[in-house]
Order: sequence, then C-alpha cells, then structure tokens
Amino acid sequence: MRRICAFLGLDWSPAMGDFALRTKDRAVLTPSTAQLVRGLSTEGLGQWRRYRAPLVPVLRLLDPWVKRFYYDP
Repeated sequence: MRRICAFLGLDWSPAMGDFALRTKDRAVLTPSTAQLVRGLSTEGLGQWRRYRAPLVPVLRLLDPWVKRFYYDP
C-alpha cells in the first residue's frame, strides 16, 4: 500500500490499513463485507495464474506491465 500511495503522490497513513476495524461497525452489509473484515492479506497474489493458458497469446504484450508492477510470472 505504501508503494501505491507513493505512486499516487499520497502520504501514507496507518489508518489506511485499519479499514477492517471500521468495516465491522458498518450498518450496511455488502457481499464483500466478509473480505473487508479480514483486513489486508496476500491470499489474492498469483490468482491470475489460473488464467495463464487463455492469456498465452498476450503474455508478451503484458510483460512490461508484469515487470513494472512486480508480478511474479
């Protein structure tokens, strides 16, 4: 999150990582509430690999972005 803030020219605030605490107090529940309550995690990293086969034709085109955003191919 710090790199994203730096990229956007925003100052990092520890409250940015505390959204899970605020989510528990919400009056309106949404389908994503369960995910938000768990807070930040790495569980989504690498999920794109499930789509690797259909992406093969464009992987060369995506390579600069993979490198720029530090994805692990």
